[in-house]
Amino acid sequence: MSLPLITSDGVELTGVSVGHLAPAPGLDDLDVAGAGPPAEEHHLIWPLDGSTAHVSAGDRATFLLSPDALWVRAGASIRVQGSVPVGSARFRAATCPLAWSRTAHLVLHAGVTALLEWLPAQASRPWAGDVASAVVEQIAHAQLRAPVDLPLPTDPSIRRVALQLLADPSDQRPIGALAADAGYVERTFRRRFAAETGMPFTTWRADLRIRSAMSMLGSGDPVEVVARRCGYSSRAGFTRAFKAAVGLPPSEYARSRTPTVPDLRRVWPPRRDELGEGGDVLPHVPDLSGYSTRAVTLAAAGMLLLATACGDTDDASTPETAASAAANTSEAPVTTAGSDTDEAEATSETTTAAPATTADGGPCETGFRLFDDDNLLGDPVCIPESPERIMPLGFAPIEVMLVTGTDFGVAASSVSTFLGITHPEWVAPYEQATEGLPDIGGFQINIENVAEAAPDLIVATAGFVDPATTELLREIAPMVEFDSSSTGADWRVEYRFAAAAMGITDEVEALIADADVRLEELDAALGDSLDGQTVSVVRARPDDAVQLRLGGSSIGLLLGRLGIERPPSQAEFTNADGLFTEQLSQELWLDEIDADVLFIYAAQPAEVNEELIASITDNPLWGQLGAVQNGRAYAVGASWHSPSVLSEHKVIDDLYEILLGESPLSSELAPVPPEG
Repeated sequence: MSLPLITSDGVELTGVSVGHLAPAPGLDDLDVAGAGPPAEEHHLIWPLDGSTAHVSAGDRATFLLSPDALWVRAGASIRVQGSVPVGSARFRAATCPLAWSRTAHLVLHAGVTALLEWLPAQASRPWAGDVASAVVEQIAHAQLRAPVDLPLPTDPSIRRVALQLLADPSDQRPIGALAADAGYVERTFRRRFAAETGMPFTTWRADLRIRSAMSMLGSGDPVEVVARRCGYSSRAGFTRAFKAAVGLPPSEYARSRTPTVPDLRRVWPPRRDELGEGGDVLPHVPDLSGYSTRAVTLAAAGMLLLATACGDTDDASTPETAASAAANTSEAPVTTAGSDTDEAEATSETTTAAPATTADGGPCETGFRLFDDDNLLGDPVCIPESPERIMPLGFAPIEVMLVTGTDFGVAASSVSTFLGITHPEWVAPYEQATEGLPDIGGFQINIENVAEAAPDLIVATAGFVDPATTELLREIAPMVEFDSSSTGADWRVEYRFAAAAMGITDEVEALIADADVRLEELDAALGDSLDGQTVSVVRARPDDAVQLRLGGSSIGLLLGRLGIERPPSQAEFTNADGLFTEQLSQELWLDEIDADVLFIYAAQPAEVNEELIASITDNPLWGQLGAVQNGRAYAVGASWHSPSVLSEHKVIDDLYEILLGESPLSSELAPVPPEG
């Protein structure tokens, strides 16, 4: 007998296919509406062999990774994106009680889908209906997972663009080009996309990249590869965005996706000395109480029947024996992700904390201490208790050392260029502090000079140099990397990280306290003068373009501390890092960058900044902005660009003078360059 198979409960399993719903050959040939399953059948879809499946079902695009499966109600369209086929089972809707009102994202034990793939060949067996019933019951009681999905637009041309991005999340085309591909101007494209999906396009695109990354990481792809394939320009930017969205760094998320399904091959089929009279399993069968009786029945039955078909078990092992084994297993709810957390917490209450150790289990050597921090990338590191030759890699650790007067262990030629843009008064002090030290270069690190300098500690911003160089540096000295994935551009957090590693916490806390005092004073001085008003900050870019600075940027965080609001229209804009937008075309200026108060800056050398700002402010469209017409648009310095204590004090000074027309209070608290 072949399918359809009637279960003992009367459910009709009409078909099972492995690889049947093959990916569409190309977007140009894709029927956007989709042929879909017959209206009288429900579908269960699952990824094969631990791969990732991207399924467009109805009006949603779903990302599936084993042991997840997707239940699609009868009549909904189905399309598979990407290059991986899927398994599918079809159930006649009229006889099937599994009638969720919408598409459902399920968590199934791997044995359930394995049995579904195996059942068609066993349909003639007298017990096939009972096994099929058990499968249906497991599906009915499967844990529902919050769907990892995205809404799809209904407009055929806009939907086609969405599917193109779904197939290739690394696509870097700006929104203007995508709009043109759909046959719309950018403004119309944005508005139609938001109306049809319920979310702004830029948010949808950022979510697509995160969800694609979750799937790829779950499939075992390296973090660097996933970052590139999902459209991120650096591992640091990807890590920051991923942790902010998911709550875990990418590497930790990948480890958390390790399957926890019991390996029944270790306990089934039983040996003859484990069988009692009549084939009953004796009580010393290993404990499977963490899984439901039905789950164990299914997995054990599937493996036993498969082994029987292959002739690998002795005569004492029968389907009835499998049921007996499960019956002797204590009943317990199916373990969920929340249960894992509870168990971990319970264990931690009775476990003595391990002493400070290195990654290989040994204690730190004399004169070293174990450094750990919530924002440390990677495992804890043994570092010197009193480092003497510190090598900073990143603008924050460099500025921490410079402002606190901490001795440098190396020089970096690129630092003077950077300081010359944002804080030129600090160039000479930096060059004096590093005079005579080996020059390690800039973003391209000179490893030979690093080895010559022999630093005893490297304090870095993650992603400041490439991974290959990072590994070479770790061979030279202990290295700690700041992971900014959950902090945005908050300089306070990275300053504290660097200070803890360098042993200068008191000095940095004093810097932070001084900045906090000045912010509180400015907040009090502003009072309610800006209540109900909005402030917009844009950066002038080459080619007569601008970028919006958003809430996660350094200036966005500062304004947020002061309770200053951005225009509501800007809430829809974000990018992978959440700091700034893509370059905005001029047709969007009037709608997107205007506010009651408008600031513009550029972040190039001073002579270039003037030209860049003039190229924007001389544009007739700029003159049509309300802030400009009301005389409340202001050009400010490059210090508005960088997250640092030096920049914050300068921004505070600017806000006093521009918004209040007053001399800044407590300006003596700002760090002052030492005299030569």
